[in-house]
Amino acid sequence: MKLTLRRFINLALLAIMALACGILDSVYEHRDYPRGAPWLYGENIPGNNLSVNGVITFFYAMIT
Repeated sequence: MKLTLRRFINLALLAIMALACGILDSVYEHRDYPRGAPWLYGENIPGNNLSVNGVITFFYAMIT
């Protein structure tokens, strides 16, 4: 029982961290893209959606 609870807590913490990564990625891109942030170099391609990038980051973090 305790082992299952620990696993659930670990998975919940990982999910929370992945959610935070996705949200912060989207917030930082919305805030810093107009300012010309150096880590966003080459991001001005057609169809680039800053909100979708946050969702993609969330799923990559969940996979990791």
